[in-house]
Amino acid sequence: MRKGYLALVLHAHLPFVRHPEYPEFLEEDWLFEAITETYVPLWQVFEGLVRDGVPFRLTQYRGKVVVLTFWATWCGPCMAMVPHERTLVERFEGKPFALLGINGDLDRDTAKRAVRERQINWRSWWNAGAKNEPISKTWNVRGWPTGYVIDHKGIIRYKNLTGRELEEAVARLLQEAETSTKDE
Repeated sequence: MRKGYLALVLHAHLPFVRHPEYPEFLEEDWLFEAITETYVPLWQVFEGLVRDGVPFRLTQYRGKVVVLTFWATWCGPCMAMVPHERTLVERFEGKPFALLGINGDLDRDTAKRAVRERQINWRSWWNAGAKNEPISKTWNVRGWPTGYVIDHKGIIRYKNLTGRELEEAVARLLQEAETSTKDE
């Protein structure tokens, strides 16, 4: 088996600016927040996949629009969204799109049963299995359901869209991805 290396290149997309109250200080908290609220949570999501035994490669979603949804069986709105999410997966089949779920149930068997019974046909893994803290805490999830829409470049573009708004956002981002591919 060939071995490879993984390099995460972190870039600061926010400039260092002077602190409004202390001119000699640079406002470095923005960079810290970008790292701790975006890059670290992504890494923990990937660790969760490995821990759950889901075959996964970091590069697998490069160039895809991703909907990341935090759900649980005890969350009525989460379970009400499942049929629409299934439709979303079917509608964008064959396109550069992926729906990924993070389950917030305390019991792993409950999560597995829901996946089977509700015919959840997209990748989903168990939130409570995270090594240091739940993935939901790292992603600052304060309510269920919570969803993120990530574009083909890996940038979070939308949060907490549902129904038609979610579908339209995914379609727009897929169009951007296709346009971007043609331009390259």
